[in-house]
Amino acid sequence: MADDPEFQGAVNFLKEHGPEIQPSSEVQLKLYALYKQATEGPCSAKAPSRINIKEHEKWKAHTNLGEMPGEEAVGEYLRVVTKLVPDWREKVAQMDLPAEIPGSMPGHAWGDEDEAAVMPDAPLRPTEDESLDYILIPVAGVATVLAMYYWCRARKLASAVRHLSKFRMMSKL
Repeated sequence: MADDPEFQGAVNFLKEHGPEIQPSSEVQLKLYALYKQATEGPCSAKAPSRINIKEHEKWKAHTNLGEMPGEEAVGEYLRVVTKLVPDWREKVAQMDLPAEIPGSMPGHAWGDEDEAAVMPDAPLRPTEDESLDYILIPVAGVATVLAMYYWCRARKLASAVRHLSKFRMMSKL
């Protein structure tokens, strides 16, 4: 499964040459999810806050793989890397790196160093257990509605004052 030397070679290759390849965001998410599925199995982590878009998308990509077996995830990971760089195996042989780095297996779900090639600028997951987005988003919505209401009300009041002053001027004539 994840201890396959070819898989470790592909992971090491992406760590070394990831910035040069510049895969699309969709491919990065797919590689991330397949890596997580191969090394940890199905996603069991709680969904991160929707405010933290990048972490939520990573979680969603991993969750969408469902119960995919690790061997299948490794095979798909290798197919994606081969599609990106067809000669990556030759480049790995030239890198003079061992196919498997001791201790490279991740111990936790978010912010692993092995993810750096796939998502190099990924922030760490917040440490709070509870997500605040279910509170913050409705509060922001209510604040916006109230602001619009009072803005419209003030405009109507200003309009009424202007009309009233016109009537006063007409009555003095």
